[in-house]
Amino acid sequence: DVGKIIIELAPVDELPHVVYWFLEQVSRKLYDGCSFHRNAGHVVQGGPAPNFLSGPNPQLHKRFKDSGFYSILFQEYSDKF
Repeated sequence: DVGKIIIELAPVDELPHVVYWFLEQVSRKLYDGCSFHRNAGHVVQGGPAPNFLSGPNPQLHKRFKDSGFYSILFQEYSDKF
């Protein structure tokens, strides 16, 4: 099934890098066709990696890699979320 999801983001002044990079990835349509497979209430995980909902997809990997977002790692924390 293909559908839409609604994700509530933290205020940009609380977690500026997380919000900016996620919205930038969404605006580039990087998550189109990806599954979101982990929801822990405060975090959702998704992307081109194979998981129990979807198998390997070389086109998704290439899309993330070519975009420059393939291996951006950072962590921000706020005790409000």
